[in-house]
Amino acid sequence: MGDYLLTCSMDTLKTRMQGQLTSKSTKYTGIYPSLTLLFKEEGIRGFFGGFTASLIGSCFSTTVYFGLYETFKRDFIKKGLNQEVSFFVAGGLADTVASVFYVPSEIYTKRGLPGLYYGWGATLLRDVPYSAIQFTIYETIKKFFKRYREDGRLTPLHDMFAGACSGAISGAVTTPLDVVKTYLQTQRRIPKTTAFLNMNDLTLVKSGHMYTGIFSAFKGIYKQNGMNGLFSGVLVRSVWTGSQSMAMFFLYEYFISLMEE
Repeated sequence: MGDYLLTCSMDTLKTRMQGQLTSKSTKYTGIYPSLTLLFKEEGIRGFFGGFTASLIGSCFSTTVYFGLYETFKRDFIKKGLNQEVSFFVAGGLADTVASVFYVPSEIYTKRGLPGLYYGWGATLLRDVPYSAIQFTIYETIKKFFKRYREDGRLTPLHDMFAGACSGAISGAVTTPLDVVKTYLQTQRRIPKTTAFLNMNDLTLVKSGHMYTGIFSAFKGIYKQNGMNGLFSGVLVRSVWTGSQSMAMFFLYEYFISLMEE
């Protein structure tokens, strides 16, 4: 919950930037100009769209996420599995289960109640690799630091640095998957019924390309926008995921230390 409070505005901006692909817009072109424009047009509320729903989903999913990660990780290592592999697999499995809580809340902020589970596959395609890479990098950096600590204990600064690096790198690497997920969740479909056709929907459909699946969206975005399209909002996403991961692991390690005392 604490990490979401700190990074909600960057998540909103990242989604706006990537959502431009569906309308061929170039309204948001940089972090500072885009933040200024968003605040000017929508005020402080613009930064916290869907905040309540996302916050509720974040609380439940984070609890499940870390609880399962620690359980899976320790069990895999105890059975003799390579540590790095244990980190990677445990992170992916934990995120898959936690998605039951955070996917509905995330999509609700973009599509409302009817689209709660729309794009679930695309969301998992993004978040499972992200979590697996994030935990692997985080644990590996911690192991590196411990080698040079006489008592093997790390400070909060070590946790924050490892968290920031793991989050930023994982966010950058999985940006194309995030772009595809955002496109699929924000594209507008032509209504099935033609009795009372909404002309606004037709206008929106014509403004961008329609895709019916993950792979068709991936190929289509690359064909229409190249690598720049697939990595749309990569800087904002890296700042967001790095900041979120830094706060998340700091708080996690802090509460773990309290429970161990």
